[in-house]
Amino acid sequence: MFKFQKLILISILTGCATTAGENSELPLLVEEEVVENIIVESNNYLNAMDSIIVFADNALASIKEEEKKEQKKLYYLQKTIKDEELLIATLESQLATRDSIIKDQSQEIKSLSRDLILSQEKIENTEDILQRHIQEYSTLLEKIEYLEYNLQESYTQIEYLDSLIFTSKKLTKIYESN
Repeated sequence: MFKFQKLILISILTGCATTAGENSELPLLVEEEVVENIIVESNNYLNAMDSIIVFADNALASIKEEEKKEQKKLYYLQKTIKDEELLIATLESQLATRDSIIKDQSQEIKSLSRDLILSQEKIENTEDILQRHIQEYSTLLEKIEYLEYNLQESYTQIEYLDSLIFTSKKLTKIYESN
């Protein structure tokens, strides 16, 4: 489990058996060369741990820097979202206004369409009335022409009668004179 289990056990036992500042006179169970190797390995291990700690510190600093960048991005994204939500609300308001205007204009167009239909019906009725009046006028013209013809005929007959009367008067005068 532990790489330096014996060393840890010795240091714990030595620390437990002595008080602060007291030298322990317990004999070491390990040889000095092994202890030196253990110390060298421990130093190497401590150096490796120190490198790992430095690397971890650098990684933590980098992570914190990345976290700051991400928080800035998050802040700008939230700000952008708020701006877009405001823009969407404005657009929705404008769409509602536009829809209201379209609805009003649609109703006005329907009203104008009804008025146009009524106007067309009035025009058609007026055209029918005008057509009847034109026909009546034509009929009146024909009657006037007929009356003029009859009048002319009457004048002709009156002239003939006048001539007959004149002739009759002359003949009567002549007959009376004879």
